[in-house]
Amino acid sequence: MLSINTNLSSLIAQNSMSSATKLLNQAVERMTTGYKINHSKDNAANYSISEKMNMQISSFDVAADNVAMGMDLVTTASDIISNMQDKASRLQALCTQARNGTYGQQSMQAINSEAAAIMAEINRLYNTAEYNNVSLFNRKAYELTPEHQALTETLNSEVMAKAEYNGFIEDPKTYTDAEVAAMTRVKDVSTFSSGQKYAIYSKEELQKLADYVNAGNDTTDVEYVLGADIDLSSISNWTPIGDYSTNSSYQFKGTFDGNGHVIKNLTIDNETKDYQGLFGICKWNTLIKNTGLENADIKGKDYVGALAGFGSAENCYAITCDVRGNDYVGGLLGSAGGGADNCYSKGNVFG
Repeated sequence: MLSINTNLSSLIAQNSMSSATKLLNQAVERMTTGYKINHSKDNAANYSISEKMNMQISSFDVAADNVAMGMDLVTTASDIISNMQDKASRLQALCTQARNGTYGQQSMQAINSEAAAIMAEINRLYNTAEYNNVSLFNRKAYELTPEHQALTETLNSEVMAKAEYNGFIEDPKTYTDAEVAAMTRVKDVSTFSSGQKYAIYSKEELQKLADYVNAGNDTTDVEYVLGADIDLSSISNWTPIGDYSTNSSYQFKGTFDGNGHVIKNLTIDNETKDYQGLFGICKWNTLIKNTGLENADIKGKDYVGALAGFGSAENCYAITCDVRGNDYVGGLLGSAGGGADNCYSKGNVFG
């Protein structure tokens, strides 16, 4: 006779104990970690959200560390500047002391010796102040290393190899010489009409365009075309076309077509002003095209570029140009409002 022995009560008890143990382990885990969700099996959707938030928090922690390091750099620079100011105050005191007219030659030599020593120490602090091998004050520290110089020359040679049209990457001739000659000259009119084209052949006409825009006049849908190369060496400090730093309404709103010509020897020395360049600020998507710049020396504050502080460029270049500023500084454009297509620059940029 077949007989089956079972212990149903024991099996039920074991199953209940297994479930209770599982819940107990889960409760202990939550109490230990302090988190309700520890695995994706606890709550898949909320676990995914939690992990994403943890990643963001980790990124914020790194950003906080970066800020702390930046503050350390600023503190180091501030301490050195305070030291230099103390020495400058002593130098001023010596200068005042030497003016009273009661000191003999030996006393004056002693004062001069101390003054020379103070100046030497100030210069030493200026030239050697570093944080993590980064020079704090002396811009020479940012000159290219031989390796970077070699890389830059390689990149420049690759770009220049593409400049097949006498420096331009694409054919820059929108109009024939005869077509430009048939256009109305800028010098022959006092105002510019929307939808018309005007030719520029001289620096006086280019200056007239700058004066027109910087008087608050509207150049929307007006096109200006260069008919010859222009040399600006006789202008010691060019005022940008669209001098936004003087008045926010001074913006170039037309189209400027260099037609393959070059503007040379542009000089701007406005270290306290924003939006510096041949053009200061151009209205969004206003286009400067087919224009070359050579031998420019540009100094501004923010939004500084050889061609424009803020603008859009197409098939333009700037070579042997030095551009200096603080923020938004570029060899061609300080900020590309609508983009820069088929453009390049070759020069020194400090920002």
